[in-house]
Amino acid sequence: AVASSGAVLEELDLSDNAFGPDGVRACTGLLTSDAGRSIQVLKFHNNGLSSAGGEILAKALESSRCPDSERAALRVIVCGRNRLENEGATALAQTFEKLGTLEEVSLVQNGINAEGISALATSFSANTSLRYLDLNDNTFTAEGGNAMAAVLPLLTILEFVNFDDCLIRDAGVEAIASALEDNCGRIREIHFAFNEVSVGAGLRLLRSLAKKPAVDYININGNEFGDAGVDQLTVLAESLGCSDALQTMSDDEGGEEDEDEDGEEDTSISELQDADSSGAVTSPDSSKASLSPCKPDDDLSSQIENLSLAQ
Repeated sequence: AVASSGAVLEELDLSDNAFGPDGVRACTGLLTSDAGRSIQVLKFHNNGLSSAGGEILAKALESSRCPDSERAALRVIVCGRNRLENEGATALAQTFEKLGTLEEVSLVQNGINAEGISALATSFSANTSLRYLDLNDNTFTAEGGNAMAAVLPLLTILEFVNFDDCLIRDAGVEAIASALEDNCGRIREIHFAFNEVSVGAGLRLLRSLAKKPAVDYININGNEFGDAGVDQLTVLAESLGCSDALQTMSDDEGGEEDEDEDGEEDTSISELQDADSSGAVTSPDSSKASLSPCKPDDDLSSQIENLSLAQ
């Protein structure tokens, strides 16, 4: 009915409806009609599209270009939580490259790995007006990180980047940091949380933002910096003048040094628990520490005190 009504749509939001590929197919007539060709903002978020639905949507969007115009109207696409996977993402990427008009892209939590991420990165090179890019909770790895790094210098007005929980790891983050260093001067908000990044790559990323006066939000929480690494990053942020932008790292998952310390602590606790049950502790070096057999009424705290005195 809308397709033949003579309406001129600017935004279509069908998010959070579980219509799947069949629902997208049913929308094809609208998207390719005169009413649909004017759509600037399209939101198909959490619709259960799957890769098949992504491919159907890609074909419909490609056909929606006005025949008498060199440019499509679409500026914003939100298509997260749809299990697009590589096939659906690649199909959309091919269409994005032909459209060339995108300013905001959100494809979060779609099961896309390096192959699909690389295809999307290539498509962004034809969409240089991109300001907002959210691909969180997909799987980049270093391959996807390198592909994204290659296109970033072309995205001169990019303001928002969310690559949280994308398994980018050190190699991918360092490649992206290198690309950001002298590019993307308008970056305002950047997310790289929960990416299994060590402190060296984290420091490199922070330094790449040193010449970005607009940056007011940096999220690198949940990585593997360790306590000492968190301190280093905090000090660097202060020296670069971006400490207010740097968000908490309270969910840091620790570095190798922290893991070693945890292991030593666990060993000590285990030894004391053994002592509580058996009445004695056998120290790795019996010449330095030992406990006499426990009396039945001895408790763990008295054993700890005896151990401290012996040491």
